[in-house]
Amino acid sequence: MEKEITIFKDVDMLCPKCGTENTEQAETCVNCNERLVSEDAQAVQAADMEMHQQASHESMESDHAQSQRSPRITHVDIQSDQAQDKPVVSSGLNIGIIIATIIFPIVGIAMGFTYLRKEHPGAKQAGKTWLILGVVVFLINILMISLD
Repeated sequence: MEKEITIFKDVDMLCPKCGTENTEQAETCVNCNERLVSEDAQAVQAADMEMHQQASHESMESDHAQSQRSPRITHVDIQSDQAQDKPVVSSGLNIGIIIATIIFPIVGIAMGFTYLRKEHPGAKQAGKTWLILGVVVFLINILMISLD
């Protein structure tokens, strides 16, 4: 929001520093080079400063009120240490996928790609194993078919 300042010509302005009379058009004092501001501009600046100080004060009060509150808990890990040590892929699942991959290689390929995209290193390792096994069994099936 821009504020317009009305300038009246032929009105002298006193320097706030040295008191020298200057023309209204002058931006600085002819005597001491102090920046000159008209009364209207001074009123606008004073209002701006007051609004800024009030906003700053309100912001400080808001910050103080927030600091008085107890901190928010954003993440609670309620799993026990024993549950955290549990492997991502159980041995039963691993054996089941391996058997299914030997019979249907597409199972190992699909599960391998799925588990390779997970973050956990154990899941990535299982996915890599299943994917390799699925590709190898698939190639063996192709070789067996082509030899007939």
